[in-house]
Amino acid sequence: MNKKIKKRLVNQKGISTVEFVISFLVFIMLFSFIFDLTLITYKQYVISEQATQMAYQIAKQSGIEKTTPYNFPGGAENYYTTTELYNVMERKMSNLQIPSSDWSVVISSEDKSAPSYAQLKSFTLAQNHSGLRSNYRDYISVKVTYNYKWGLWSQFVPGEVTGTMVVERHAFSEYNHDYSK
Repeated sequence: MNKKIKKRLVNQKGISTVEFVISFLVFIMLFSFIFDLTLITYKQYVISEQATQMAYQIAKQSGIEKTTPYNFPGGAENYYTTTELYNVMERKMSNLQIPSSDWSVVISSEDKSAPSYAQLKSFTLAQNHSGLRSNYRDYISVKVTYNYKWGLWSQFVPGEVTGTMVVERHAFSEYNHDYSK
């Protein structure tokens, strides 16, 4: 069987054109895969950096609230409110072309104020959320979840290729709130 196929292909004109077309299609598929993989990796990097900065800022100010707490060192200039942090995240995600319906940020804090147990407080970052307050050495977790799509690669694979990525960062609160006033 192979001999018949070989014999038939040996003296046929146009076989180099067929080889070129097949090679070109393989090259285009490989290029689209690498291009999409690079874009997804870049988005992962930017969102990881933003989650790290967010966890650092929330830990530095020991939580996040709708307004600047009374007696916070440096006042409102040094404090990010929930609205400000949400706007920063919204801007980053829109620059990465991720719609607001495809991402969420959950901020959690483990309150150790009661000596017998630790209470876990958590909220999803939204524009006008009241936020959460933690105290010195409380555990803070920032979890960013977002959906991504393979753009060019989806053109060669049946259906739309999507996925969900989760970036989680942890920190400890650095500021002790003055609750006496």
